[in-house]
Amino acid sequence: MSPATKAMVEGGVGDRTAQAIKNLSAVLEEAGSSLGNVVKVNVFLSDMTNFAAMNRVYESFFGDPKPV
Repeated sequence: MSPATKAMVEGGVGDRTAQAIKNLSAVLEEAGSSLGNVVKVNVFLSDMTNFAAMNRVYESFFGDPKPV
């Protein structure tokens, strides 16, 4: 969901994944933390054909080692 419009992000799974991680990052930064401190992420997909698109975006936000 876009904080600016309060609407679902247009586009595919990759676009929605990017927005979700940006939202999480904003919450963490407001609390004095960052994505670099994330140790675990749960991802739920309704269709595994979306995995590759989600994973490409996921990898672009998290450094090594990636959260489990």
